[in-house]
Amino acid sequence: MLNDQSYLTRESALFLLWQGNPMDRPNILRNAKESWNTMSPSLEMAWNALALNSSDFKNNEKYDFLQGISKFTSPEYSPQTRTAAFDYLINLDAMGTQNYRDLIDACFHHSWRFYKNSRDIFEALYKKDESRVLIDRILSTMPDDEQKRIRDLFKV
Repeated sequence: MLNDQSYLTRESALFLLWQGNPMDRPNILRNAKESWNTMSPSLEMAWNALALNSSDFKNNEKYDFLQGISKFTSPEYSPQTRTAAFDYLINLDAMGTQNYRDLIDACFHHSWRFYKNSRDIFEALYKKDESRVLIDRILSTMPDDEQKRIRDLFKV
């Protein structure tokens, strides 16, 4: 099932194998990745999240895995992919400065479902002290008109 044509089947099989074999997680992940010619963004993020939660990888590898998720918050990806990336990063407590910038950008996206979800995420994160400090720092670097637009929208 790990080599199925469907990315969704691969993702499900990978999670089940990873969950069911705690002692062999790094090998499962390495073998899966080596056997795949291509990965969807969703499958790539799932693989990276599982790798981050596996103990046998080195810190420099884990940094790369985190970047493998982080890149998907960029506006070049679909709203569905970006939302999944935000969810992974929030659950991993790993939102970085660029991810917050991408989230702010997403709050003004043309798709109302995506911008509504992004605004909900922004408001939830802004309630947390550590996130608020970083968001305020980012806002202070933005042009005055953009700051005002964001502060007016969110009453921050």
